[in-house]
Amino acid sequence: MGEFGYVHGVEIWLEVHGGPTQVPEVAAEIMRATKHQNVGLCWNSNPTDVANGSVKAAFDLLRPWLKSCHINELVSGYPYRELFALMKKSGYDRWTLCECAESKEPARFLKYYRALWMELQRG
Repeated sequence: MGEFGYVHGVEIWLEVHGGPTQVPEVAAEIMRATKHQNVGLCWNSNPTDVANGSVKAAFDLLRPWLKSCHINELVSGYPYRELFALMKKSGYDRWTLCECAESKEPARFLKYYRALWMELQRG
């Protein structure tokens, strides 16, 4: 799949999400098996990323393949400030995709969500 996507200008992303693939070690094992630069991961901000309050070990393990990142409720207690600092330090220059509950005032909600995102990414 990696070569097919490469030829057609499409990256192949495995989302680190659900079942066994949400376990960082399992996702890393899958990525090692792909052996293709065009195949990467989408970080999903799962509780399984966190060990002793930190995402550093999971991030360090999965960073070589990180192509995208889903973030959800920024006030959930997930260590986003640490994640954003690790992303910045590693040179991650791609998107973080907002996944959160529906709002009755989406424009207003996204304004506040962006402000919180900016604060958390300051490191």
